[in-house]
Amino acid sequence: MTIAPGVTLRERKKDETRTRIAAAGRRLFATHGFERITVARIAAEAGVSAKTVFNYFPAKEGIFFAGRSPVEPGLLPAVCGRGEGESAYDAVRRFATRPATVTQAVRERSPGETVYDAIQRFQATGPAPVGVEVPDRETYARSPTLQAYVREEFAAQELALADLLRADAGSGPTDPVPTTVAAALLAPLRWRFMAALAGWPAAVGAAYDLLAPALADYARRS
Repeated sequence: MTIAPGVTLRERKKDETRTRIAAAGRRLFATHGFERITVARIAAEAGVSAKTVFNYFPAKEGIFFAGRSPVEPGLLPAVCGRGEGESAYDAVRRFATRPATVTQAVRERSPGETVYDAIQRFQATGPAPVGVEVPDRETYARSPTLQAYVREEFAAQELALADLLRADAGSGPTDPVPTTVAAALLAPLRWRFMAALAGWPAAVGAAYDLLAPALADYARRS
């Protein structure tokens, strides 16, 4: 096997171990259900120790998702790194409706935006997700534990966004507005996750259009 440029043998072996553990877990989850499978059994299936499994996946839920969070990790950096004149709404909406390919980013660039700027923006945010990061929808639908894990991940992201907005707006801990705004801005992304699970169209632009009159100017950077 040829090693890709810049990837060391040690890194390749770590990636192979991670992939093997995730694959073993998914096979067992699909056959027996998420709740009934222990980390020790996954370790035996993958040919590693339980300690090795925990080194790669601190929680069993992480094995199901192959180490990827069901929430999109780039959203908070996009809000934190928004430019002058941009509101939190601008940053979240742009991130949530970002193009899936660089060609689309160039084709749909904003008025006055150069091709170079569009490419740079695409590279900064990454492509829009295609589908949803759930490898086995049937296993997920049968598992209260996995569903609770997803709710907790979205709740943690909402709290983090609220803290960021509170700092940007100079609000105190008793101000309910940052928490309310965070919940509203993330609601379309929560819906997109569930819609993709159900196989529904998952576009969220219309939802953000509806929020614009109330939130477009909140926490705008001067």
